[in-house]
This record gives sequence, structure tokens and C-alpha cells, in this order.
Amino acid sequence: MGLWQGHSFDEVRLFDRARFGAWQADPLHGRCPEGESKADLLARVEAAFNAITAQNAGGRVALVTHGGPIGAIRYVVHNRAAPELLEPRDGNTSVTLLRGAPGAWQVVFANDTTHLNGAM
Repeated sequence: MGLWQGHSFDEVRLFDRARFGAWQADPLHGRCPEGESKADLLARVEAAFNAITAQNAGGRVALVTHGGPIGAIRYVVHNRAAPELLEPRDGNTSVTLLRGAPGAWQVVFANDTTHLNGAM
């Protein structure tokens, strides 16, 4: 989130109204100051995901990351047909399981937090 890191959208809307408006007007290419656009995030994450899965073809891989990259990977797996996946909404510590191979990924489950049952 660049210079907006650590601030709520309501706060940013107050202190950086013009740039916040421009960012909202183009959700895929808009960029917060000193941050990356969703298009940049998508390109970076897709390249890393493809490289990691190619290097481990036929094996198992665990990727641990936050909601932005998880959403980007799910967006790619869904053939870019679900832009809402680019909005990080997965719960903290949630688990998403993919099976398959490059070009043929299937989401087995997404945003699963059942491991937290009774943990709180």
C-alpha cells in the first residue's frame, strides 16, 4: 500500500483525496503513492507462482502469504474471470488448496479457517 500502509481507507480519503479517487477510478491500474497497482501485483505473483510450480512439478508446495497474492493466484486460476478475487478478503490464517498443473489448476477449497475452531 505504499505511503498509505497502516491507514484505513477512510483516513486516506481524508488526507489524500485526489490520489485516492484516482486509485478507485481504475482499480486494476491505479496505484497508491510509492505502491504497486493490482496489475503489478498480479504480474509479480503470477510469475512467482508459475516459477515455483514449474520447479516443483509433480510435487507438493506450500505457499504462505497474505490476502493480496492469494487473491491474485485464485484470479489467475479462474482464468481472470472473477475480478473480485483481486480484493483481499481471505481470512487471516485461512487455507486455500489448489490441485493440478499449470494451465489446469482446480480450487479444492478456498479461505478455509476450520483449523481455528475452538482456538480462540
